Amino acid sequence: MPSRSTDSTRIAPALLLAVLVMSVLAPAVFGQTAASGQRPKTHLIEVDTNVRLEVLDWGGSGRTLVLLAGLGDTAHVYERFALRFTSHFRVLGVTRRGFGTSSKPQSGYSAERLANDVVSLLDALNIERPVLVGHSVAGEELSSIGARNANRIAALIYLDAAWDRTYVPPQETKKNDGGDFDKVGIQSEPKPDPTRFDPEAAIRAGIQKPGYAHITIPALALYAAPRTWKEMMPDAPDFTKADQVAAADKVVAQMAKMRKNMADQFRSGVAKSRVVEIPGASHYLFKTNEDDVVREMLVFLGGLNR
Repeated sequence: MPSRSTDSTRIAPALLLAVLVMSVLAPAVFGQTAASGQRPKTHLIEVDTNVRLEVLDWGGSGRTLVLLAGLGDTAHVYERFALRFTSHFRVLGVTRRGFGTSSKPQSGYSAERLANDVVSLLDALNIERPVLVGHSVAGEELSSIGARNANRIAALIYLDAAWDRTYVPPQETKKNDGGDFDKVGIQSEPKPDPTRFDPEAAIRAGIQKPGYAHITIPALALYAAPRTWKEMMPDAPDFTKADQVAAADKVVAQMAKMRKNMADQFRSGVAKSRVVEIPGASHYLFKTNEDDVVREMLVFLGGLNR
């Protein structure tokens, strides 16, 4: 989860890994290939002055599920996953400003503004009390909407997204020299090009501490719980050197410790929370462990009607 520092070389090692896994490597690993089957209808909906968002509509009937993509992705990342729900729900996907065919203004990338875009979209489409489902950095939008606009939403589902991205690791973690991360090929992110606008950097700069205590609607947090480096990074090469294997194991253990901290924060902060770990899942848990994620979501969604 990104720190608030603008100098990526100063990010503590555990925090650096989270930045990389959650928002840099994963999109390259999984891509955005479309699934075969029903293709969604595509619309551009105005949510702000000169800002229109790409909306994918897979159809279906019943309560509306609105899928928000992670950093660097568009709503097309859900083209297979969305079809698992259309028999019982209306399913929409949203590409946030700055990406895909959505508008690309050079401002408006704070967590609050991006959340307001989603609320404006619901207004434009006359959608009442949907369930918002967000992957990765979309947790920023989910938490902001849940804390400020709970009356508009029925529930929130976080797909490895319930992370406090303002979190600063304990002092002993900061003292780690990053050697384990170097051994497994993890390096700090390149410094941004000041001559080119980067919406991903703008989003990282606009993160905020989640107001979990103000979220009064039901919320499900699914956490990817990889047990090995290969589960964490499925397409990464196998390590053969003993020092690389040991370093990778240590990285996985550090991430597990951070994940527990994040899950405890969420569980204690959100009054109507449910926390579930998906063993063996990567950050893109809705791809690597699709059946597990669908099962947990359906159980949660079924409980909303009781």
